[in-house]
Amino acid sequence: MYRSIRLEWIALAILALSLVAAVSAKPTAMVPRNIVDNTQTLAPGIPTFSGVDTIVITPVFTFPMHGFAANALALPEHFGTHVDAPFHFAGPGHLFVSGIAVEDLVGPAVVVDVRDKVASDEDYRLTVADLRAWERGHGRIPRGAIVIMFSGWGERWGDPDAYRNFHDGALHFPGFSAESAQWLLDQRDIVGIGIDTLSVDYGPSTDFIVHHIVNGANKWAVENLANLEQTPAKGGLMVVSPMKIEGGTGGTARAYTLFNFDGGQGH
Repeated sequence: MYRSIRLEWIALAILALSLVAAVSAKPTAMVPRNIVDNTQTLAPGIPTFSGVDTIVITPVFTFPMHGFAANALALPEHFGTHVDAPFHFAGPGHLFVSGIAVEDLVGPAVVVDVRDKVASDEDYRLTVADLRAWERGHGRIPRGAIVIMFSGWGERWGDPDAYRNFHDGALHFPGFSAESAQWLLDQRDIVGIGIDTLSVDYGPSTDFIVHHIVNGANKWAVENLANLEQTPAKGGLMVVSPMKIEGGTGGTARAYTLFNFDGGQGH
């Protein structure tokens, strides 16, 4: 019996020491050494899908008259770097932008570089083979990922005509294929997709099938991303923060990627 009591006291002592150590230990901060801003700056005249939408910035209070400054803004939901909420193409029964859970707006950034393919085909569509090639080089796409098609189209952002690339009766720029979008949803359980063009559907699309597939699964897409050449293919944590608009089909967003946590490396 003495042995039993002694063992109990030893166990309690070890537990107490463990609790003291846990309380007194300094927390380890997960601080990123690098942050890339993946957001295009909102301004009049930036590229838009329609070619005519813009932002209107109206001064309401000014320093000379009021001693402080404030503006009124008028802009479309789908303007600049922005999120397409599920309701956008899936309609009733699907999430408005205000209904997207914040935990679903953060995820491992999977940046799939297909600039070489786009260089020879302006209407290139991301394939399942491209995604499998990424996995051969970087490992399996993690659950909850934000999968980004890096087309290189962002280099055209400063020239709206080149970015829209309208000719022969249609817009021309790269996008996801229906097959790649469906595969990501069925096989990899992602939270969203993104691209550095006006749309996750390629320019000539008339059925917007990728939007229907992704939004129909209650997932979102982010378009007009910036600075993907500075964003690691793997190892980054992307945050996409759209305006929380009640009944919104989408919203302009601030997107950024954090990486190299505590000395870890993005690749």
